[in-house]
Amino acid sequence: MRTRLGVRRALLGFLAGVGLVAGLIAVVGRQAVATATSVPLSAVVVTVALVACGLLLWGLGLWVVFDAIERPVGVGPSIALSLAGTALNAVTPFGQVGGDPLTAGLIARATRVEYEVGLAAIGATNAVIRLVSVAVGLVGVGVLLLRDGAGAAILPTAGAVVLGITVVLGVALLAWWRRVVLVGLLASALTPVARAVGRVVPRVPVPDRESVRARVDSFVASLERLADAPRHLALVALLGCLGEVAVAGALWIALSAVGAPVPLSLAVVILPIARVAAVLPTPGGTGGVESMLVWLLVVTTDTAAATAAGGVLLYRLVAFWFPLGVGGLAAVGVVVRGAE
Repeated sequence: MRTRLGVRRALLGFLAGVGLVAGLIAVVGRQAVATATSVPLSAVVVTVALVACGLLLWGLGLWVVFDAIERPVGVGPSIALSLAGTALNAVTPFGQVGGDPLTAGLIARATRVEYEVGLAAIGATNAVIRLVSVAVGLVGVGVLLLRDGAGAAILPTAGAVVLGITVVLGVALLAWWRRVVLVGLLASALTPVARAVGRVVPRVPVPDRESVRARVDSFVASLERLADAPRHLALVALLGCLGEVAVAGALWIALSAVGAPVPLSLAVVILPIARVAAVLPTPGGTGGVESMLVWLLVVTTDTAAATAAGGVLLYRLVAFWFPLGVGGLAAVGVVVRGAE
């Protein structure tokens, strides 16, 4: 019953995303689709290559995190698991909130890394990458303001994003400071949930509070080991930064291909802002991210809405469906390998 409910929710989220994209096309005109499908093949190839480069760099970030928490995993498996996680984030509503726990399950299945340690690894990797993307975006805002003042149009939106992230960081730091107390609270809260899962899911033992507490302790200990490895964190941040620039470059190429050239710094700025729309309960923020990108391009440049939408659709077709396909194959490979 729960599986059917989950499938229904995922299907409804996908349909909602398709509806939002269709609504965007209806608003800006069908010319957007014609524009996106008439670009040279070379531009599509370069866009795919840049997205692939970003995915590989983020996969290397997960590899570095595994090393930092003393659970070494090979480069190839780390990249494959990162790709699988990207695919899961794309198909689950609310993105990483739903995708990371599933990715941790794949990590536990494919490696000798415990579930809670894998959850800490993938969660920390994604958190660092997202924070770095925002930092890169803020640098881009500064560059735009210094160059031609174009960044002023999105200062309120960027400020709201920064405020929201500051609140989240504040809560996270408070939780980290009081983590000893929170471990006990989490163990008490998660024990009934874990027992319910153990009764329903085959081959999953029904745990007691002590075993749940041990797993929560292991999760926190993994984060502590990562916090005590500043060089590893710096390397993950660098890889995240390079990956973000590569993916922003893909958007930049896509927009140039449809006749809407923008500064690379603008592409770097609007991507992390548009990702806020991923909080919508649609797979990968489908519909919301596209609409946000088009709006940001229209308010910061002289680009027509239809042209901007054409470039955004091309970018999202590559940035969403390419990782989904490659990551899906990686996830299948992980499952098959774990079954051997």
